[in-house]
Amino acid sequence: AGPPGGDVLAGIEELRLAARHGHVAAVKQLLDQQQGSSWESSDLGDSWARTPLHEAAEAGHLAVVEQLLRAAVRLSNDVTAVVNARDALGWTPLHWAALGGSAKMAVQLLNARASVHAEDAQLGCQPLHWAARRGHIALLTLLVDAGADVAAKDREGRSAAAWARLTGHGAAFAAFSAPGLLGEKVEVDAGSGMSGVATDQALERRAPTEWHMTPLHTAAAAGHTAAVAALLHEADQEALDRWGRTPLLAAIQGSHADATATREFVALQLLSDAGSRGSKVIQDDDGRSPLHWAVLAGQDTVAENLPKDGIRTDRWGRGLWHHAAANGHVAMLRQANAWQAGGADAKDHSLQVPLHLAAASGHVAAVDELLKLGASVNEVDSLKRRPLHYAAIRGHHEVAKLLLSSRADAASVDVDGRTALDFATRLRHLSIVPLLPEVDSASSSE
Repeated sequence: AGPPGGDVLAGIEELRLAARHGHVAAVKQLLDQQQGSSWESSDLGDSWARTPLHEAAEAGHLAVVEQLLRAAVRLSNDVTAVVNARDALGWTPLHWAALGGSAKMAVQLLNARASVHAEDAQLGCQPLHWAARRGHIALLTLLVDAGADVAAKDREGRSAAAWARLTGHGAAFAAFSAPGLLGEKVEVDAGSGMSGVATDQALERRAPTEWHMTPLHTAAAAGHTAAVAALLHEADQEALDRWGRTPLLAAIQGSHADATATREFVALQLLSDAGSRGSKVIQDDDGRSPLHWAVLAGQDTVAENLPKDGIRTDRWGRGLWHHAAANGHVAMLRQANAWQAGGADAKDHSLQVPLHLAAASGHVAAVDELLKLGASVNEVDSLKRRPLHYAAIRGHHEVAKLLLSSRADAASVDVDGRTALDFATRLRHLSIVPLLPEVDSASSSE
């Protein structure tokens, strides 16, 4: 048999979009329309080789995952191949479920014989590694019960326990440490009668030097203010770990309890000491400085106290405007122009401006602020999509309404000839459809 026809491929693209956005009724209708055509192979995926199952698993749409698995059982002779399909990153749907932390979704995938041993292409990380990196304790237990190897290491020699510790997830690390819980005994016994704080501080003193992390790195990442204070004045604040992070970056990125307040306090401790020593600003391996991360996390007070000279874009070409817009941090948008050149229409490497990101994320206030700051409503990215396209794709009614009131071009088509109305209709965003005029997309121009 030859390759699938254009209609089949178009149907698969629609199915992938419906799966990503959790439209159960649309997924059911599109599956019925496939009439036995193959949709589940990554060979039929987009440029990232993603199947509808990848999309639904990443986005956390359990009902869609269940529906796709039922269809796979009905239409495929090899459901195991479907559930273990790899995208261009080498990720299976179970990798995405582990990243998102949905135990219920992982159960569905495991019941369909998803492999717990699948390794991604970049680092050789298994789903267990990703669950540990995000601190998803219930998912860790589930994966281990399903046969995941707690001793398995990625290509740089890191186990899941090491990842939990590296990313500041003390509770997840303790789960590996407790005898009999996840099966891996480490040097510090969490059941020894030590208090939680004392145990964590003991872990910080045993910093993982193979990743070039100092005790200050691990204390900062875990958000332990007392340990940071004790280590601060003798530690090297410019020391870099394996990923080019200073202790300050580790503090801002940390994912510990009471995250916002603790991260801010620890970061300000580090900043105060760094200022007294004249420490220089260092970017991580992705080209992001502490200011990038503070803006991304919405840490206004930390951002105000960080140096602003020489701030560049990151490896994806995104600057402070992009990070503030993508995360809906309106106050940061108001400061971005003073902190970094480029303006509200600065483009990243995919030609997206901050308004694309704010519209796609549904941040109405950020969209409004960008428009007030002079952002162009009709900028196109590398797919020839405008912010209105992304509002329609994601179903953000209020964003679409605001963009249209600011003279967004509803007739514009993307690289595949699709208008915002095409997306809203196919993905069943019925509240948006009446806002958009009917356009003959074949005759529309950019």
